[in-house]
Amino acid sequence: MRNIMLAFVVLMGTLAFGQDYSKVELYGGVQYRHTDVSEFANTAGFNTSGTYFVVPRLGATVEVSGNYSDGKSAETFMAGPTFRVGSIGPLQVEAHALFGDERASLDYCHSTYVNHGFAMAFGGSVDYSVTKHLSIRLADVDYLRTDHFNTSENSVRVSSGLVLKF
Repeated sequence: MRNIMLAFVVLMGTLAFGQDYSKVELYGGVQYRHTDVSEFANTAGFNTSGTYFVVPRLGATVEVSGNYSDGKSAETFMAGPTFRVGSIGPLQVEAHALFGDERASLDYCHSTYVNHGFAMAFGGSVDYSVTKHLSIRLADVDYLRTDHFNTSENSVRVSSGLVLKF
């Protein structure tokens, strides 16, 4: 019984955490990706996401990103949980685990090869709050694993941009 009461108190404390919090975050920014496969070694692109926080610390995120270079492109479409780790002054730290699909396209000898494969990203971000409704995402760093063209890729991607909060 004592364990049930303790769990209830912890849960209520989590739900009551900072009643004045934004439920929706929309992010857009630029992205750099380094991959261990030579065809997609170093590419630049964009990263966008939307997160709905069900409770103050736990949200659901949908993300779309793309990276492009001469004759090659990769777009990811992923979703998963986001956890607000905490804040230090105006800095907000979040962690996420995203799962979905990557569409890779490669132009070779006047032909275009397209493949869809599994994608997953584990990482986090640090935001600097400018106002109640605007933050600057100083860094969003992810380990990105993708599987397509009969091979697996291990990537690191870094992005930065603006976050609108509602």
